[in-house]
Amino acid sequence: MNADGGGPKDLRRLVLHGIGWSAVEKWGIRLMSLVVFVILLRTIDASEFGLASFTTAITSMLLVFVDAGFAKALIQKRELGGDDATTAFWTSIAIAVVIYGLIFFTAPLIASWMEMEQLSAMLRVLGLSLFASAMSSVPAALLERDMNFKSLGLRSIFGTVVGAAIAVPMALFGMGVWALIVQMLATLVAGTIALWFSTSWRPTFRYSVPALRKLMSFGVSVLGLEILNRTQQNIDKVLVNVLLGPEAGGIYFVAQRAMKLVSELVSSVISKIALTTFSKLQDDRERLNRAFLQLTFAAGGIAIPVLGIIAALGDIIMPYMSGAGEWERAVPIMQILAVSMSMAAICRFDKQTLLAVGRPARAFALGLIENIVGVALLMIAAPFGLIALAVGRALRIILTWPYRIYLLKKYASIQIVPYILNTVMLAAAFIVPLGLLFLCTYTPWRQATPAFWTFAVPMSIMMLLSYYGTLWLVCGRRNRAAIRRTLKLGRRGKRSAT
Repeated sequence: MNADGGGPKDLRRLVLHGIGWSAVEKWGIRLMSLVVFVILLRTIDASEFGLASFTTAITSMLLVFVDAGFAKALIQKRELGGDDATTAFWTSIAIAVVIYGLIFFTAPLIASWMEMEQLSAMLRVLGLSLFASAMSSVPAALLERDMNFKSLGLRSIFGTVVGAAIAVPMALFGMGVWALIVQMLATLVAGTIALWFSTSWRPTFRYSVPALRKLMSFGVSVLGLEILNRTQQNIDKVLVNVLLGPEAGGIYFVAQRAMKLVSELVSSVISKIALTTFSKLQDDRERLNRAFLQLTFAAGGIAIPVLGIIAALGDIIMPYMSGAGEWERAVPIMQILAVSMSMAAICRFDKQTLLAVGRPARAFALGLIENIVGVALLMIAAPFGLIALAVGRALRIILTWPYRIYLLKKYASIQIVPYILNTVMLAAAFIVPLGLLFLCTYTPWRQATPAFWTFAVPMSIMMLLSYYGTLWLVCGRRNRAAIRRTLKLGRRGKRSAT
């Protein structure tokens, strides 16, 4: 494929094909993960979830260093040199060895400091995922560069199936927190094995310092951005466990995990193909602007009603999922996090757009500001309990939105007025479903049992239909035309695939 991605029709076809396979991957994975999550919710207590959340938060932040920004550098470059991929691969392996050594020897100290005896072994076991990440990041980036989302999707689905097949029996046989730890590790290892079977690329025993320098010129900024992003994603879980204890950490983790699974289910399909698409449009700002507005509108239009409905009906959905009273404490946290995750779905493409137009330093600046504001809010809120911490989490993205808008307008030439109007319309359209729910709550229908099947499920359908009906009326001619065009191309894609 040409560096520019071909003409508009060619790129549109590739994007739709990518979205299709991303949907298979993301929906298959998230639906299966949701089923496993419900099973684990019924067999593992809050303090064990807290231990798992702390362990995964630490490991997740360290995984960023293994990739070192090379994956996005390989995707973004117009032309790859002969030694670029293999140099990135061996560098990632070396970094993984060093970091795992640090984990192995410091794990007992961390466990002693946290007064969590199991934590040492958990960190050492889950730390092995560093090697799986090192072996998969480069081949996965090359497949994504070629928009080969089918292979990436099948790899991820295979890993999820293996992880679930191991975790569920472990949980049912009472192995507690280890079911979560082994699930995460098995998923990564199995996905890595599947990835190597699905690509013909193999590293050679060559290493190029000049190639490393070129990759690092872009990758360093990306690495800094990823460190900030990953820290922002996990610092709340660390703070809750440290300041409020593992039981509170488990309650918070379950609330966040439930909403995150839903959020990723409805919006990460589009996010998966965003950087690749934007990178191919980096020299055509008009098409880039159009793609950005359409993708943000689509992501928000999916995420806001789904997250909003789950939050609004959380007092029915959570008890049905968990089957245990202790998890009802997670409901108000879910409702607050729904606001921030809905906004995050719309803002998901901001940094990717800046990276695609060759402005990694600006993307890093955005991540830095977001991180500083987010950590400050969490530090202020954490001593006041879980609700305050969730509010601080939600305020982070709202307070940094003006700076996002400034960067997008100045460095990516994004049309800000349509962007803001789209966001306002997406949010305002949910007023109608909320009003419908409010009216129905005061009817005998709400008292019917079982509430999940007799009220929550049909109510969700009614709220979803009312949202999209309202959105269709207020979204404007341009957005309606984009929806029609996407549906039309989607039907063509299905016919050509068959």
